Amino acid sequence: KNFDLALQGTWNADLWGRFSAQSKVAQLQLTQSLINLQNSQNTLISDITSAWYQLIHNQKLLALTSEQEKNTAQQLAAIETSYQRGLSESLDVYLARGNLESAKSATITREQSLASASRKLELLLFSYPSGKLLLDVALPELDNQFNTGIPADLLQNRADLKSRWLAILIEDNRTAASYAAQFPQFSLTGSISLSSAKLSELFQQNLAWSLINNISQSVFDNGKQKALYKQAKAKLLDTEQKYLQALQSAFSEVEGLLYSESSLAQQLSLNKLALKNSQLSYDQVTVQYQNGIANYQQVLNVQQQLFNQQKSQLDLQMQRIDNRISLLLALGGTKKLSTLTEIQ
Repeated sequence: KNFDLALQGTWNADLWGRFSAQSKVAQLQLTQSLINLQNSQNTLISDITSAWYQLIHNQKLLALTSEQEKNTAQQLAAIETSYQRGLSESLDVYLARGNLESAKSATITREQSLASASRKLELLLFSYPSGKLLLDVALPELDNQFNTGIPADLLQNRADLKSRWLAILIEDNRTAASYAAQFPQFSLTGSISLSSAKLSELFQQNLAWSLINNISQSVFDNGKQKALYKQAKAKLLDTEQKYLQALQSAFSEVEGLLYSESSLAQQLSLNKLALKNSQLSYDQVTVQYQNGIANYQQVLNVQQQLFNQQKSQLDLQMQRIDNRISLLLALGGTKKLSTLTEIQ
């Protein structure tokens, strides 16, 4: 029986900067999310790179263990032949057999470790974890010359520090919005309306409109807004302290990795010399045993020492690679990882 058309709008005046601060919070949260995504991408790249070289490392260890098993089997065959001719003692046979069984057990353990490393890399590469992925590459020899930049670069390069800094800005704007909420809010409301008994005559009527100013503020809130403002200030101070702690931790992390970089390089150099001497010792004791000067127990001791030095060499190479990957990530990026890995 009656037709009405009404339109109403309200505009809130941002006298104290409350809405502006809330808008900045939203923008900063978006930027923070993008930086967190970048940080996750960097972490994923470093995990894949580390898993890549861990697979190579396990392949080299398996090859080393298999070679030791092969050599032990050949030694056992030679000793059994020598024993049958009366040139060796039964103790040598028992020692050689025990050594062979230990070598076989070590080979099985390395095969299991290799399959596990292969599955880990396959999962990171979003492939089915069959445990059959193999890589025909060698562990790289890292350059000792490494440019770390200056400590201030961490503030620009590390995504986690940038994210924490944005968290401070977010809390700062939230505190500003909470402070502005304590003051009266001014709003302007306008409305237009049309009314008619017939729909065809609705738009032929005179336009009625009104404009209302409104100032609203809670008179008795029992100190709620003031308490919320104090809470926001406390959270801002807490966020600032967490940022400073994260900054100090970042410096400490880089310093520790730099120390490890130098220490591992020295250990690797010394182990090369020890490995060379162990190889010479093994060659000499083998000749002595064949000439009846040394016993087989001495051969086993030197052989084990040589194996340990070879394994230490591979382990130190892998430790240095892992340390370099962690250092690159701690310095704030993974762009330099392209010089360390062949992953495409």
